[in-house]
Amino acid sequence: MNSSSSYGISPRFREMALLFLDSCDHFSTAQGVDKYQSFGGGIIVAGRHGNGIQFPNAIVGVDPAHARVIAGLAFYPTALGVQLIQILDTLDTFAGRFIIGVDSSGALIGNYSYLLTPLTPSAAGLVHVGTWYYLEINALTGPDGSATIEVRLDGVVRMSASGLAMPMFSPSPFFWNRFDVGRLVVNAIVDDIYLLDGSTGL
Repeated sequence: MNSSSSYGISPRFREMALLFLDSCDHFSTAQGVDKYQSFGGGIIVAGRHGNGIQFPNAIVGVDPAHARVIAGLAFYPTALGVQLIQILDTLDTFAGRFIIGVDSSGALIGNYSYLLTPLTPSAAGLVHVGTWYYLEINALTGPDGSATIEVRLDGVVRMSASGLAMPMFSPSPFFWNRFDVGRLVVNAIVDDIYLLDGSTGL
């Protein structure tokens, strides 16, 4: 047998691909446009470990091989009320998939689909100004009520939803192709960013 299972590799790790990784430590502000599709006015500042990025919007265009998107980043809010992650399908007229952020009460919030339908928020007071946190999402995009999402803060599930109806008009093959870090905001610093696709979750 030559399958990966014969070498003791768990099946859950066989179908995941690293699409993007940024420790934010090895480039200058001026070089941000070389790493990101758009750097959106980002600036390199002190981060969690080494450098971090403070920016209105940085865009990563990808070509995923699965409908599942798994992403994470460290963030340090300098004020509450910040959008942190957005998943889009730029080939679809109805491009919106998921948006996750923090509201003024310190709760994780989000919405899904181009209709910006709200997800049930987390409890208030989870996020405070001047503290580093790690945010991760494990989301399945897809039509006909098949979409799901799980949001973790420092490894603890704080939001989840399933059976989400996500209208699509002309989607790409796996229903998403863009990862936005931040979105027209400057009140957070981010660091240690990763993006995966895969048939399994975290």
